[in-house]
Amino acid sequence: MEMWIRFWPFFAVFSIMVTWECLSPRRILSQRRAERWPTNLGLTLLNMVLVWAVVGGLAYMAATFAAEQQIGLLHWVSAPFWFAVPASILVLDFALYVQHRLFHSFPLLWRVHQVHHADLGVDATTGLRFHPIEIFLSLAYKAVVIIALGAPAWAAVAFEILLNATSVFNHSNVSLPERLDQGLRWFLVTPDMHRIHHSTRAVETHANFGFSVPWWDRLCRTYRAEPALGQLGLEIGLSWYRASLPLGQVLLLPFQTSPPLEKTWKEVSPLQLREMLAEENPPYVLDVRDLGEFTGELGHIAGAHLLPVSDLDKRLNELALGRSRPVVLV
Repeated sequence: MEMWIRFWPFFAVFSIMVTWECLSPRRILSQRRAERWPTNLGLTLLNMVLVWAVVGGLAYMAATFAAEQQIGLLHWVSAPFWFAVPASILVLDFALYVQHRLFHSFPLLWRVHQVHHADLGVDATTGLRFHPIEIFLSLAYKAVVIIALGAPAWAAVAFEILLNATSVFNHSNVSLPERLDQGLRWFLVTPDMHRIHHSTRAVETHANFGFSVPWWDRLCRTYRAEPALGQLGLEIGLSWYRASLPLGQVLLLPFQTSPPLEKTWKEVSPLQLREMLAEENPPYVLDVRDLGEFTGELGHIAGAHLLPVSDLDKRLNELALGRSRPVVLV
């Protein structure tokens, strides 16, 4: 019963966002839906079947167990229902923020989570693209938090509905007016905000972890307002997986060797950059500063490709020139 209650709001939000994407897309995706959706939706269907067959409504059962046994913080302090429900949703949302950071911090967890980041486009289906191992780990984690907190059963269900809806929304490839986006960012994670998290640049991937509200990113200093290359120049996915993967390969991804996320990008000093530029095969230097910003130790770099963030939407074709060489962003 609980799973059906969750399904219909999810289906409604998903249908709305997919329609919105078709009518007003934010970006032209590098791969067509026909190349990505079979994997993303196949993974979603597999997860739904596995969860239904193995654990069912685990969040609801955990909350019911806590209520029957009268265990958990909210039961011990006899918190009124009107307080327990919103408090539970907020605590669970923060717990998911912590979980997300853990999946980025530990190599074994990252191996599983990279399935989500290996998508070369970000749209409504990306919000559903998780490896079954991550789904079950997340369910177990949430069950422990629900029992420790003593969350009411319907608060647990409401949170699951909210999580599914916001995950689909903030992964959607929809265009919002800039002023509306900036206003929404104070209490809701927007698509432009979360898309930064799917950048190939590690410094951006390690930002904007929240799914529902942006407060945890702001409080924990993981909030990033804009990507270095702008929303239209942002490269999506993982730098070591640049081809669409079928469902079978995606399921095997956690068991394959891949470069650790933190070693994909590294900072170099101005002196190191000058030495690299003197080599036989110098890196491709992409200078995204505006003309008024050529100050400091580097100044103007001879041979650098000037591509200010403000011009990215007009000159995206220039980004392809450096794909065969190491890229240095200034």
